[in-house]
Amino acid sequence: MNAFSVESKPVMTLEGHAGPVWSVAFNPQGTMLATASEDQSVGVWSIPSGRPVAILEAHGGGVNAVAFSPDGTLLASGGEDGLVKLWTPTQAEEDQRVFHGHHGGVNAVTFSPNGKWLVSGGGIYQAPGQVTVWNAQTGRRKCALKGHSNEVLAAVFSPDSRTLATAGHDGCIRLWDVARERVTAVMTRHLGAVWTLAFSEDGSTLYSGSDDGTVRCWDVCDGRELAILEGDTFGVLALVCLPGEGGLVAGLFNGNVLHWELSDIHSATTIGRHYQAVFSLATSPDGYNVAGGSMDGLVNLWHLGSERSRASARLFRESISQGVPDRHCPVTLAP
Repeated sequence: MNAFSVESKPVMTLEGHAGPVWSVAFNPQGTMLATASEDQSVGVWSIPSGRPVAILEAHGGGVNAVAFSPDGTLLASGGEDGLVKLWTPTQAEEDQRVFHGHHGGVNAVTFSPNGKWLVSGGGIYQAPGQVTVWNAQTGRRKCALKGHSNEVLAAVFSPDSRTLATAGHDGCIRLWDVARERVTAVMTRHLGAVWTLAFSEDGSTLYSGSDDGTVRCWDVCDGRELAILEGDTFGVLALVCLPGEGGLVAGLFNGNVLHWELSDIHSATTIGRHYQAVFSLATSPDGYNVAGGSMDGLVNLWHLGSERSRASARLFRESISQGVPDRHCPVTLAP
């Protein structure tokens, strides 16, 4: 097991939030970055200048999640006040649309890539989790997906919009057919809360990060566990797959940000760090920049460079396709 550190200084640090930054999201054009903070605001920042475009006094409590619509014209936010709001990213609060219906905080918001659905996930700790599917155009509720026994922390669509993955404090990952409103698979091998989910670019693999310090790789077709990227005692709170098969980036409870070239899952590289836990990561559309939001109230951006190997990542995908449920591929995460 190998661990390497090529830690670099961030190319940009965005300051301005007065509390932890729980969520970050690039718009599809890569020209704006949205941030959600415990200070009850949503920040919209110009990229690459780093100047604030708008600071939206968004919710009556901490803001836990932000996501841009596939065309970049709308920004969704979810907060501790149980509300989901839609904004025009560059305009003021009066342009918001408000979706009601959650009991407890909203921890995750995500649009389907086809732009049809907006999903919100949350709930109250130690109470059944909530997953709500909304019509993104009309704001009407399509359905509530029931099954999680505790608060939902993560929700993400597959690239083809056909599969929704959700996870939370119950340690379970659920795959849903949203059109038919039914669960298609349940994965339960994590030993702690599952904080984060990310699909591979082709949608065949799902990655999950947990309190148990592991990243697990799953076959989306049948729910098999393909591999485990095993870490130390620090929880994995954020994951993002880089486009162009450029690898996987993870944010840890100890503030480290790691990068795997997926051709070699036995080696992880520390590319940067925050002073405190990293709860959210986002990649620019070209995959060469990663933004991290942290409990330290800062947003750091790192440049990964053009040397990322895409061909080698295809070898990894082919290798884990031969995996079996008990396959164990340990990786030591850098301290």
